[in-house]
Amino acid sequence: MSMQAPISGGGPPVNPPPSTPPASRLASWFFTSALVGWLIAYNVFRISGRSPRGTAWPSLLVGLGVGVVIFGVVMLVWKHYVVSGRIRPHHLDEIPPPERLDVRQRSALEALWPATAVLAVAALVVGAILAVDWYQTDGERSTTKVVLAAWDLLVGTWLMLETAELRRLHGEAVESIALAAMLTAVLAGVAFSQRMFDPAQIALIVLSGIAAAIAHFAGWRLLGSRGIPFGVIFAIVVATLSIVFPIVF
Repeated sequence: MSMQAPISGGGPPVNPPPSTPPASRLASWFFTSALVGWLIAYNVFRISGRSPRGTAWPSLLVGLGVGVVIFGVVMLVWKHYVVSGRIRPHHLDEIPPPERLDVRQRSALEALWPATAVLAVAALVVGAILAVDWYQTDGERSTTKVVLAAWDLLVGTWLMLETAELRRLHGEAVESIALAAMLTAVLAGVAFSQRMFDPAQIALIVLSGIAAAIAHFAGWRLLGSRGIPFGVIFAIVVATLSIVFPIVF
């Protein structure tokens, strides 16, 4: 998250932020924190020697707890620094409507919608493959597999709807698209670690990383191209680790 320079004199900003962020932004922060927490916990379990099958659910519970701690730290920063006006995050600025977009902002959204569409199709295909395989399994069926299939089908459908909005140059959901793409990459990494159609999962991770990076870049453009687009770097790192860790560990 890029920051402007502290406001001179420590006074409040021209448009002071609310004491509590909007519910949609709180949800986005919480899911991001949970994602980071789960990624940390999963890889700690894997490095300690646990198998992929024995790691998925324990790391989910531990990661959720770590995510709650991360979310709490984010909220403390908000209350003590943002609300007081000491720092002003750029993402609090308004995302401009289509008629107010400049050439670079339009170009960013025009690059994002094809990536989102491709990811949507890939998620739907992979989700369908997992769902069919789960349904055709004799005996005990994998809970992990059906959960991953449900996520892929759900996120694929939602990304299809968002693609239509992006084509109309509505960029309000770029942050959510980036988050969904990164979470898809991580979950595809789980499927890869459990050998659920490896080529399909690797392709899904790569496409998710590309879409997440472009979405973060588009958000950075929409908010004025200020600061460093750390989200782009984070998206690439998440996708890379989602492939590397199942191979190395």
